[in-house]
Formats: sequence, structure tokens, C-alpha cells
Amino acid sequence: TVQLTAVAAPAAPAPRCADQNLAGLRVLLAEDNRVNQVVGLRLLAKFGVTADLAEDGSQAIAAALENDYDVVLMDVQMPGVDGIAATREIRRRLGASRPFICGLSAHSTAQFQQLCRSAGMDSYLTKPLEIEKLRALLAERAAERRRVLQDQSVLTTL
Repeated sequence: TVQLTAVAAPAAPAPRCADQNLAGLRVLLAEDNRVNQVVGLRLLAKFGVTADLAEDGSQAIAAALENDYDVVLMDVQMPGVDGIAATREIRRRLGASRPFICGLSAHSTAQFQQLCRSAGMDSYLTKPLEIEKLRALLAERAAERRRVLQDQSVLTTL
């Protein structure tokens, strides 16, 4: 059983800082560090994003298989199943229906980022997270989600 902590923006009224462009985006934060968990979940809530928490790679895999996330923010270095192994397993098991996975780590070398991409991560952000870079990544994914939903809507009306 996976324990997930849901953090959702209030239905009405939305917080003054919520980004309406991010409304409806589902995010999984896979992070083992308690301080980073609190900061990450608060930041996502401030953006108005619905977020769940996985405290290790095993929980991240289980959550990704059980839920339809738009984005997984994956800490690369976690005890047990790390972010690299978790990403590979999510890719293997979900194939084309997989979520967008963004690696998170304090390591900023090109070699480390290449390791993350070769494991199947779509993007990479360094810690500490820069608020605007995270917001831009989420906005890009939210725009993609809206395009997909619009395309599905057009197909069902044909």
C-alpha cells in the first residue's frame, strides 16, 4: 500500500498566488528528504497544482502505476530504489502512457544530467529548485495537457 499525501488548491476561491494556467495539473513529488518534501509540496500548492508525495523510489513506482500524473518530479538520489531505477521501471511498465519525468538533484554536471536522460527522464532541474524554472516546466506540461485534451475532444466529436 502506498501512502500518498494529497495537496490540492482549494476549489474556491483559488489562492491569490495560484497560477490558473497550471490548474488541473497532477504532479507526483518523489522526495525522501523531509525538508524538501515540505518545501516542494508547499510550492506546488502555491502554484495551485494537485500534488502527491512518494517518499522513495518504490512508492514513486507504485503511485505512477496507480495514478494518471502529468509530471513526476523525481529526486535522483533516494535510499533503496533511487530515482534512476524508479524512472527506468516506470518507463518499462507504462511505455507510451508514461508521465513526464523531471529529475531533481544538487548535481549539475553535464555527465550526471546525461545519466538521468539515459534512464528515461525527460528533463532535469537542480536543487535548490529555482521557482521560475519549476513554474516554466509545469506551465509547459500544462499547455501540453490542454493540447492533448483538446485533440481528444475533437476526435470524439468526429
